[in-house]
Amino acid sequence: MPLFLSAEQKSVKGIFLNDDIYIIPYYQRPYSWTEEHCLQLYNDITQSFEEDRPYFVGNIIFAQQEGKEELEIIDGQQRLITLWLFIKAMSVIYPKLSKIKRLISVIPSWDEETEPVCKFNSKIIETEDQESLDRILLFTQNDFETEHQTYRSRGWERYSKENRNIVANAIAVYGMLWEFFEEDEGAKWEDFWEFLSNQVYLLPIILSDKELIDARNKALTIFETINNRGMDLQDADIFKAKLYDMAQRANEEDSFINRWQEITSVCRELNLTTDDLFRYYYQIIRGENRVLLREKGLRDFFFSDNMSPFKTGDYRVIVRGLTDTLCAVEKLIIKEDEHTNLAKWLQVLSAYTNQYPRYALVAYYYFYRDASDDEAINLVQKLIRYVYSKGATSTVKFEIYSIISSIAHQEDIKEYFHDVDEDMINNPGRLTNGLSLLYYHLKVRNSEFLRPYKVEKLLKGIDQRSRTWDGQKYSSLANYAILPSTLSNKPIIDRLSKYQELDYYCEYLSPYLSNDDYTENEFEQRRQDIKAVLNLFFGRNE
Repeated sequence: MPLFLSAEQKSVKGIFLNDDIYIIPYYQRPYSWTEEHCLQLYNDITQSFEEDRPYFVGNIIFAQQEGKEELEIIDGQQRLITLWLFIKAMSVIYPKLSKIKRLISVIPSWDEETEPVCKFNSKIIETEDQESLDRILLFTQNDFETEHQTYRSRGWERYSKENRNIVANAIAVYGMLWEFFEEDEGAKWEDFWEFLSNQVYLLPIILSDKELIDARNKALTIFETINNRGMDLQDADIFKAKLYDMAQRANEEDSFINRWQEITSVCRELNLTTDDLFRYYYQIIRGENRVLLREKGLRDFFFSDNMSPFKTGDYRVIVRGLTDTLCAVEKLIIKEDEHTNLAKWLQVLSAYTNQYPRYALVAYYYFYRDASDDEAINLVQKLIRYVYSKGATSTVKFEIYSIISSIAHQEDIKEYFHDVDEDMINNPGRLTNGLSLLYYHLKVRNSEFLRPYKVEKLLKGIDQRSRTWDGQKYSSLANYAILPSTLSNKPIIDRLSKYQELDYYCEYLSPYLSNDDYTENEFEQRRQDIKAVLNLFFGRNE
């Protein structure tokens, strides 16, 4: 497919002094630049102005249907909107330059009495960016001054939460420029405007085709190759674009927008990125198709692999799959937060050093929506036995792939019994937290679900200096304890009274701590107990 494109460097004036309205399509992410981004652009532009050298902002990529005037922004939304904020601020700071106003709005018809509209038409589905743009377009200097006072008293973080990033950045840019011109009477303002409008450049790249969908695809191809200095589109942003195209072909754009908003809203509530949601969905698809080989990149799989649901051409299949996956993730998170026996086992598994076991759990709740806690515990215990026996390694993923495949086809998961070796006890390394938590739950009958919890050394550095023990002992599981919170860095003799206040002290620590110390003999007794308790869990005699 040939890429029909045009690219010609243009000044800020060349970009904004026209009748174009720039479309920000549904699938784009909301405007997300912060005060820091604006300050960097401000510093770059003002420094270039003072050094009298042109400044290049970056590329802007558009998609355009042949025969149509509308330009759809594929890449560069953040830069374009922020430059527009600079222009708007200049128009109120120095109203004598009335021609500036011609760059911030467009009269949408030949009727001179028609109210001008903003240069941007944002159709983004997750936020109300267009309302913010329209609000800023109407700002007077009094509005800026009033808002700037509020902005200064509350700070960018709080103000942006109350007013959205676009408005917060508009006020921030206004403050920066006002300070820059504060002691000047006018000449510098005109010089700066001439510089900003004529010596600040962008490179708009326009990809066109007979159909807008095809133009978008070409533009996305270019974007992936040359994207710079903007806010990178994530895989999920690209998938959203493709899904929107598929929904558009089916004349179901509104339905897709509503369902996508529901998905992203739940993702935000769960603190889950949409990229992560697609990763879980990918593992489920692999399990259904019994794929046990190394994973592909998300974009490579969903766009190129014959197993990809994108190959079916039906966006509803994908949205339904994502929704069901999200329900499984949500159920797992709920189970993790409940003060139940299952939650304790999930807590141990979540302390493992990578996310592969979690993929299996999400797959489990995807295929077994009505599973009881006891049934889930059986799987979680098997996963704990397997991954902790293998150590802290990503190679567990290959067996996890097999487990997910068995889950997808309702096959029994095999047992992973094994004997506990000395190295697991003496040198747990990155598994220290998880194994310490496991021992706590196994040792203490009716153990509490602790959140938060801390894994703390019994003999800290201050204690070790007075001992002549083998230094490796201090890394043993026998030197760690699960506590509700971190205690001060005092000698163990000063911490014993705090340990004795624990509800579970008698079962957990009392047999191995004397009244005034933790002796080497007591240390060895506790080490042997940890090994015996873990052997009961990991071994066949459990």
